[in-house]
Amino acid sequence: MFTSDDIEVFTQSSIRITDRGRRIYIDPFQMREEPRDADFILITHDHYDHFSSEDIAKVTSGKSVLIIPEKLSEAAQQVAGSVGKIVTVTPGTCAATLPAYPSAAPTRWTPGRPQSSLII
Repeated sequence: MFTSDDIEVFTQSSIRITDRGRRIYIDPFQMREEPRDADFILITHDHYDHFSSEDIAKVTSGKSVLIIPEKLSEAAQQVAGSVGKIVTVTPGTCAATLPAYPSAAPTRWTPGRPQSSLII
């Protein structure tokens, strides 16, 4: 169970969760600091404000596991040398993902074509 001390919101959807000494970053974006302490970096989808190679470089420890949607496989090669491992997930093939539809901006997505989202 997480407490409010375990979860830190930086900007927009950029979050760090600390659990038993492990640090999980979700969509690092516009990071002011460079903690370089991530054990895991989760990217939810391919928008620029969720996948930022500049910000991934700020949080990766060099041994971090970067978990990305399949659609980001090519873009993730930009950071391949700075993370320990890249894991690609596809909606429906991993227990950690599900199809998701944005609710705030319905004009930015095509009905019937979900983006993938991660469940933590």
